[in-house]
Order: sequence, then C-alpha cells, then structure tokens
Amino acid sequence: MSASVFVKGLAFGAIVIGFITTAAQASSSASPCKGLAQSACTAKAECSWVAATKRKDGREVKAYCRAKAKKAATSTTAKK
Repeated sequence: MSASVFVKGLAFGAIVIGFITTAAQASSSASPCKGLAQSACTAKAECSWVAATKRKDGREVKAYCRAKAKKAATSTTAKK
C-alpha cells in the first residue's frame, strides 16, 4: 500500500468521525437548567434545585440545578 493511499484513508476516517461527533452533539440538547443560580432555577417550572450534600465517602457535593423528570406518556387502553 502506498503512503498517499494510507494518508487519504486516514483523512477520510477523520472526516467520518467528525461528522458522527457533530451529529451526536446536535441531537442532544443542553439542559435549560444547567448552570443556573438557585433563584433562577426555582423560578423555572421545568427545573429543580438540588441541595448540597455530603456523600458516604465524605466528599462534599455542591448544590446544583437540574431538569425535572418528564412524565411518561400514559396509555389510553384500560388495564385489566
């Protein structure tokens, strides 16, 4: 295999990986709650404030804002 064919193959692979990475990032949207201060977080209906805690191993976890869980779609059929 010649060096130019090898280099072209590497370039093609890098382009394909770039497209896959870009598509994955575009499909997942960032949380509207991420990075908000407590007052801004509690003002948004879709966000929830999580208080600071200490884990069992003693490590401190800072308070943060997170998105509330979305409700699952309900079935229209009656359960038996």
